[in-house]
Amino acid sequence: MRWYSGVASLLMAALLAAVSMASSDIHEAAKAGDLEQVRSLLASNIRLLDAKKESGINGKERGQSPLHAAAAAGHADIVTFLADQGEPTSKAVG
Repeated sequence: MRWYSGVASLLMAALLAAVSMASSDIHEAAKAGDLEQVRSLLASNIRLLDAKKESGINGKERGQSPLHAAAAAGHADIVTFLADQGEPTSKAVG
């Protein structure tokens, strides 16, 4: 094994951890009604638009997108913003 294989593995692990943390952040911001934070997170990584929540209370939030989190919390402004960004609104939570 070459020395750079270990470095590549560490970099990949750090990247995956950062994406996971950002995914959690956008769900929390959407749920809390923090439109500016949602905008900021999407500006830094548009792929968060399709991020699915990995866990939740009793598994109820698992698989939710940021749009689902905003809708469940009654934040119509964030739902509209996310839908305008291209959030696939026809997907079922599952």
